[in-house]
Amino acid sequence: MLYLQWYDHSYIRRSLLLYGSVFAVNLLSMAQGMGLAFISPIYYKLQANDTSINLVDRPLGSEQISIFVGLLHIGAILGCFIAQAIADVIGRKNLFHLLAWIILAGFLLQATGNLYTLYLGRFLVGLGSGGGVVIFLYAAEISEIHNRASTATITSIMFAVGRLYAYCIGKTVSARLYCFLCAAPMALCIVLIVSIVPESPFYLVEKKQDTEALKVLYKLRPTEKVAEDIRDIKILTSAKKIQLKGILTDYVSRKALLICLWVRFLAIFSGVVIVVGFLGVILDFPNGHLSGDTYAIIVGGLKVISGCSTSLFVDNIGRRTLLITCLLITVVCHTITGIYFSLKYSNYKYIDDWEFVVVVSVAIYGLLQTLGLRMLAGLVLGEMLPNDAKPLAAPIVTAFGFAIGLVTSICFPLLEANSLLNHLFFAMSFTCLVGAAISYMYIPETKQKSLLEIQAILKENM
Repeated sequence: MLYLQWYDHSYIRRSLLLYGSVFAVNLLSMAQGMGLAFISPIYYKLQANDTSINLVDRPLGSEQISIFVGLLHIGAILGCFIAQAIADVIGRKNLFHLLAWIILAGFLLQATGNLYTLYLGRFLVGLGSGGGVVIFLYAAEISEIHNRASTATITSIMFAVGRLYAYCIGKTVSARLYCFLCAAPMALCIVLIVSIVPESPFYLVEKKQDTEALKVLYKLRPTEKVAEDIRDIKILTSAKKIQLKGILTDYVSRKALLICLWVRFLAIFSGVVIVVGFLGVILDFPNGHLSGDTYAIIVGGLKVISGCSTSLFVDNIGRRTLLITCLLITVVCHTITGIYFSLKYSNYKYIDDWEFVVVVSVAIYGLLQTLGLRMLAGLVLGEMLPNDAKPLAAPIVTAFGFAIGLVTSICFPLLEANSLLNHLFFAMSFTCLVGAAISYMYIPETKQKSLLEIQAILKENM
């Protein structure tokens, strides 16, 4: 069937438009990855007295670095709610256009050499990144059942590409040029959004623009499926948007919200913000064979490669099984890393022998994060929430994740300065162990289910 499809020119056009559009908006996911990884290659540069190395005219202490890192998450928390509200007014396409300009301005401001514009730029990058809450929802809205996991995989891959991009250029160029190069992908994003990205058919139907919605669907679907899809979209969008009280009192919405919050918590507190943002610092061994930044590039490259197979794992293994498997392996990885830091802080004589073990442990966690944890958090958000609850619940879930990231990212520089990183990794390990057990008991499998079928699954225990 697939062999014959490649001779169907309409199939090729639909696929190019779908995946081209998802790639274009996911340049914003790349920016989020760059934003989180931004600190890793310049962590020590920000503490330098040399202004030719530092982004500002003074060395930053651990408290100032914590503020700098945390501002990304503060901006992202606000961005979640603002973006979701704007998306329902101006549409998904115009929102993505606006977010790209905000992130572009944020990276450029960080290159101005002033501490306060450095902080402001970091906040703006976070504000734009927080708007990425709409990306998973948009991808789910324009995708079909059989390719929904594939489009979600692009988000995971682009996030990994953004990290790798930051690790590579941050190591090789000056800090100021680093900011300019981080801004460059947003220029491409703006061009692609304007030229090829279609509006969401869900938004168009909500705005009573059925004719425009049909035009979009004819570009994205086989002709024989358009009538069925437009009917389903009208069913999903016909329900009145409920308020927070309605979400908490409605069984399906409340259950979906709790599942989304739980998966998001596990994805973030498992260490994604810590390992992404401070990877070069974690892998910076006193007598290492390679520098921490070089190890970060290697691990980042492996994450990009592994991200290409994410949809295969999700579709064949299933969401629930993949989540539990990733959590259990993460327990082992973080326990090993925690033991390493405990030995390091106690001046263990043979600490250099742990270099390879720790690199492999951190790399395996990084692969798990790319293969499952982060992508599943977004995929569950797009699949589980009833359509009438998404405008309010989606930003709540995403903001909750950024709040967890805020706490962990602020803690890292302070814990690193006081030689307490071992406690952080042990805490993340224990959380993942408990998370795997609870996920096994309460999270349903949604593999190859339509949005309506998923809602039916959530109603089963009523």
